Amino acid sequence: MSVFARALLPLALLACAPALASDTPVAVMLLGRLHFPLLHFPIVLLMVALVVEVVMRARLSADARREIVRALTTVAAISAVLTAATGLANAQGEDFGGATADTFNLHRAGGIAVAIVAVIIAVAVRSSGGLAKVATPLLAVASLAVVFVGHQGGELVHGAGFFTKPLRGPAVASTGKGPRATYQANTRDDDDTPHRASDGDEGDGPAARDRHPEGAIPEKPDYTTHIAPMFERSCVKCHGAEKRKGGLRLDEKRFAIKGGETGPTALVPGDADKSLIYTMSAHPPDHEDVMPSKGKLLSLSEIETIKRWIDQGAAWPE
Repeated sequence: MSVFARALLPLALLACAPALASDTPVAVMLLGRLHFPLLHFPIVLLMVALVVEVVMRARLSADARREIVRALTTVAAISAVLTAATGLANAQGEDFGGATADTFNLHRAGGIAVAIVAVIIAVAVRSSGGLAKVATPLLAVASLAVVFVGHQGGELVHGAGFFTKPLRGPAVASTGKGPRATYQANTRDDDDTPHRASDGDEGDGPAARDRHPEGAIPEKPDYTTHIAPMFERSCVKCHGAEKRKGGLRLDEKRFAIKGGETGPTALVPGDADKSLIYTMSAHPPDHEDVMPSKGKLLSLSEIETIKRWIDQGAAWPE
């Protein structure tokens, strides 16, 4: 069995993982974390190999060009297989819904296809027969494919329309200085309706963001009664099955505990001060990282309710 055939085995094994276990093993979860640092290698290497094969054809001898392309495509094939394998591992335990499920299916199918094509290319550049003739066209196809697959991955992590967001409106960051209109332009809901500033805040400085009405703070907050409605109203729109900013979902306990791009720091049961759900909602209204980033802020009583709930163990029914 060739090295490339052996490299494809992890894809087949991890594709069967959902049928082998109902809960994601820790080893698979750790393997999945490697997906993000690995995914850049096949993108760069395949494109560089294409440049060497096409653009540098007149500047390099045939032997030199062949050796460079062989080395690049070998590493690209291995990294593409590892990227696809770790991507499949990272997807175990995830639950994509709606349009996000379609994006995930495209991303997964594309990633596996790129891995297979990368292996074929690595074999083709070593062939002296008819297979060698398809190496360059396949390099072009693979280079375009990794861009498409990477785009789908970006949509999964950052939400639909992430790439084209700068083209759809102003993206000037609020610095706490400047006219009220500048702040309003950057505090829009997804329906592009600007938030209303409070009366009397004309002039310099950011407009005050409204908070939800204050209420009672329960001694022992209950998830179903007190926390779930808050999450559904203010959090799940950006951190749910349809959209997961920062890789974080707050619509199910397992995803909240798993965390997002920063690791398992979103919800640390028993310690609100180490839980981003609490600390980021407790930022001052003009803080650049305050959550939610759009719409009304949580009321002070709601923030305290979240703190008590987390400090008391963050009981969350499955």
